[in-house]
Amino acid sequence: MLKIMLYAYHEHNYSSRGIEKACKRDINYMYLLEGRSAPDHATIARFRSIHFGQVADKYLAMMVNYLMDLGEISGKEIFIDGTKIEANANSGMRRDLRLKRDMAWSGQREASRQDP
Repeated sequence: MLKIMLYAYHEHNYSSRGIEKACKRDINYMYLLEGRSAPDHATIARFRSIHFGQVADKYLAMMVNYLMDLGEISGKEIFIDGTKIEANANSGMRRDLRLKRDMAWSGQREASRQDP
């Protein structure tokens, strides 16, 4: 079950029902099941709540140590996914949109005054 959970998280599949569905349809999950039947979503959720947190911390720490031994990572820098990206709708664009809207509104008022 741990292999299934780690692979599912690697594939950004966090839903118990999604993992269950993948175990029935995806050949990679079937390979990890080693011929066993696919677990249902309740079993996956139960495993996650009882065992996965403790086991995942241990194995992920082992993986980091292994990658450091291989020289793949240095361990000098730690990155946490907390990326902040400025959206396209920044304050300058909002100001421009307000200006265009106000100009269109004033143009409509001028046109309505001229039409008798």
